[in-house]
Amino acid sequence: RKSSKKPSFIKKFIKKMKIRKSVLLVVLLLFPIIKPVEEAIEILTGSSLAQMYIRILSIWDYLSMVICGLWLFIKWKSGQVKIARYTKIILLSSLIFVFATLREYTFDYIYICRMIGNFLLITFLANIYSGKNFYLFLRGCYIYLTFLSILNAASIYIYSPGMYAENYYLFGLDNMGFIIALHSFFAGMVCDIRDIGKIKGKTIVLYTLIFLAYVYCKSGTAIAMCIATLVLLMLYRSRIMELITYKKVLLILSIAFISITLIQNVGLWVSVSNLLGKGNSFNGRTIIWAAMFSVLPKHLISGFGIMPAVTQHYLGLYPSGGWLRGIGHMHNIVFEFLFRGGILGLIVFVFMWLGCIRNMESNKGCLIYKILCIQLLFSMMSCMFEFRIDTYTFWILPICLYEIESLKK
Repeated sequence: RKSSKKPSFIKKFIKKMKIRKSVLLVVLLLFPIIKPVEEAIEILTGSSLAQMYIRILSIWDYLSMVICGLWLFIKWKSGQVKIARYTKIILLSSLIFVFATLREYTFDYIYICRMIGNFLLITFLANIYSGKNFYLFLRGCYIYLTFLSILNAASIYIYSPGMYAENYYLFGLDNMGFIIALHSFFAGMVCDIRDIGKIKGKTIVLYTLIFLAYVYCKSGTAIAMCIATLVLLMLYRSRIMELITYKKVLLILSIAFISITLIQNVGLWVSVSNLLGKGNSFNGRTIIWAAMFSVLPKHLISGFGIMPAVTQHYLGLYPSGGWLRGIGHMHNIVFEFLFRGGILGLIVFVFMWLGCIRNMESNKGCLIYKILCIQLLFSMMSCMFEFRIDTYTFWILPICLYEIESLKK
């Protein structure tokens, strides 16, 4: 009697095709989130094609939001997935931002839907893949962000010192492009370690070329992080990594935040800021932070919302000068959450990191735990000098911390 079982190679082929299909679906759903700047596309294709391309991406973006929202709802109602803790936290922060934004009577519903919708798109998609399939989500993120990083690095090499303005390239400001590349690199590290237990040589070579683009355009924050990443690559399998814990990283970040924002003009920090090319005021960042604190009491509890026009209006009230009316974000991750969501937004932000301590500490023996701790350290240090609330790649990091058990092979 003939066996009904399929040959093993056919099973492996079918399994591989299912995996590739799942990863491709993640890439397709995330693809429209991070859009190239329209001015940069105009340089490459002309005005009419640029507008058409951005319009297509916008429609694609809304479709992705609807698909992910409905998909998660169906899987939740059918009992296939539970609503993850990180989904609840990000939903709560989104509601705080929406409330604060609508209170300011800036009823730009399209902007609000796109901004908040993209937070939730990433979160819902991660929740759909949570558990044993979460690795496929992260692999899809890595492929997608690597593609964007290659394009942005190419625009730096070709158009330096800027495409349409100094330090601005295909995906905007050089520092923002570097943050995308940094998150992408760490996603690749985690995927490689899960696959073969170490970082692949091709990942190192590819991201060396990408990071060198930011050194080439003299991005101060990027240069500092590139040096730190080089040290990490030399030490990531050494015993020194055993000293790193999640709680220690949170403590270091707390001390660094207080030091950078409160004593930035004292002693060592003058030298550090000059080394980074920021000057004693970190290229005007300390003035932005002073302006923020001057208006913060007006909406201390729930913040000012996410509209750039509102941010520019309130910062422009500071007596330092009219240039603040052109500033749309706080250039600091903690202050961004504080300004957008007030005390409530800041509490949710802090809880987001404290809420995954148990998940992280119960997995401290694995290498992926160490890599995620270092990613948190590097990412947050970068975001203390350059961060906007629509830095969507940032949201992948806290999600990974909550899903660390799923990332272990």
